[in-house]
Amino acid sequence: MSHITSTHYQGASFFNLVNKLRETEVSIVVNPETNLYLQGRYANINIPRGMARVNYLLKHGVNVSLGSDNVSDVVYPLGTFNMIRVMEICRTAEWNCPLKVVTENGFRTINVNPPVIKEGEKAQLVVLRHDGSSLHYMPLLVLNGRNYVINNIKPEIGTVD
Repeated sequence: MSHITSTHYQGASFFNLVNKLRETEVSIVVNPETNLYLQGRYANINIPRGMARVNYLLKHGVNVSLGSDNVSDVVYPLGTFNMIRVMEICRTAEWNCPLKVVTENGFRTINVNPPVIKEGEKAQLVVLRHDGSSLHYMPLLVLNGRNYVINNIKPEIGTVD
């Protein structure tokens, strides 16, 4: 489940929602860049939306991770695939997200065991190739010894030797 900006519910309504999320093991992916950019946009009145209650959800057993669903598009033109930037925004916003929302919780969200840093284990890491102008459309993901890369919007898959 993504964004969940409707978690401005008060009292029992929100408590019941959190219980259902925990009991059904639904993971939440919050998008701080987009949510802060769009919050109350074009509203003539104060609309109660914005950011999910990350720390409350975590405290009550709901898995929360970070995401960014808008990359250089009309809705959010400032997106860059840079999850470090997303984490910085999350840490400076009212959430003060713990590091685990961009590390181990992301793996839980997609039902993958988190990597272990241990001698003899395969490395699982993200490498961003930077040409000096921008990071747009150039992520490289290494997962279970395989490369997953998008270069100029063309996916390529290979192995790490």
